[in-house]
Amino acid sequence: MQKCKKCGKEKGTEDFYLSNKSACKECLRRRTILWQRNNPGRFEKYCGNQRDNPKYRKKQAEFYREWYAKCGRNRAKNYVEAALLWKKLNPEKCKASKLVTIALKLGKLKKPKHCSNCEIERKLVAHHDNYEFPLRVRWLCYSCHQKLHIRRKIKIN
Repeated sequence: MQKCKKCGKEKGTEDFYLSNKSACKECLRRRTILWQRNNPGRFEKYCGNQRDNPKYRKKQAEFYREWYAKCGRNRAKNYVEAALLWKKLNPEKCKASKLVTIALKLGKLKKPKHCSNCEIERKLVAHHDNYEFPLRVRWLCYSCHQKLHIRRKIKIN
């Protein structure tokens, strides 16, 4: 257990970054969000949404074309078979994903710009808490989505 110098709460070591032991991840995330809101010009200059910049997109496309030509995609040889097996074993998840895609195209669902967990503007994915309700989703960024699933795996095991 460790005490955060910002909020004063006792937390486990997993709640602190290795590079910063004085403040917990939650406090640092809040501080970052506040800085981004209070410094919109500087944030856009250094960390802005590059995906909207055609020059950046072209540069990224060239980089990845060269990278894949040189290194390949580094997927397992049986990747396609594994993906098909997963789809076969998880029909409710596949169905829910398809329904979300259709609802987005028809305008029945709207994807927000900010992650519902960390509130940062990023590319988002739909997370289902319950597959019985396929259109009830939480929009999370990749890192929050990954963390959520890791936490769930730890609780299950």
